[in-house]
Amino acid sequence: MKGSDMQIAAHTLERRDADMRAALEMWLRLQQHESEIRLIHEFVIPRPSARIDLALINGRISGYEIKSDVDSLSRLPAQMHSYSKIFEHLSFVTTERKSKSILQKTPEWCGVITISREGRFKTLRKMKLNRNVDAKCLLYSLDKVSIGKIVPVYPLDACDSPSCLKHGMAVKCQTRCMSL
Repeated sequence: MKGSDMQIAAHTLERRDADMRAALEMWLRLQQHESEIRLIHEFVIPRPSARIDLALINGRISGYEIKSDVDSLSRLPAQMHSYSKIFEHLSFVTTERKSKSILQKTPEWCGVITISREGRFKTLRKMKLNRNVDAKCLLYSLDKVSIGKIVPVYPLDACDSPSCLKHGMAVKCQTRCMSL
């Protein structure tokens, strides 16, 4: 089966967050070709304050926010503000009932994936690279292990100038890694 149309479980899923989360985690693990991935449930974003259901770290950082049938979309604008500072890729995993509204309320770089009651995933909009990641916010959000997986992708120490943000971030990153 193709990844975007993969069926995870034969049993009927209720459209609750916990059921959707378990199926999503299995679906993500099946799609990853790399042996070293890290999935973090309830990933906390301290600056600005938010939390995403699932973060996947594999040299890049992707976020997956679940919106079940019982979830309200009232926090979506604030969540997007926080998520856009951290995640290079972001997808909303939802039900058919909520999908149209999420497609309308999210930028084109955000993916939208539906999950049926039977556990079948369907990609309605593929996620694209978010080019507005804030390196400072990203580093404040990561622990030592995650920083080690992400930092090689971002050449944060490429600048020799002490006034350069990239240089400053490299120093902060090295300090934080050593203190964790």
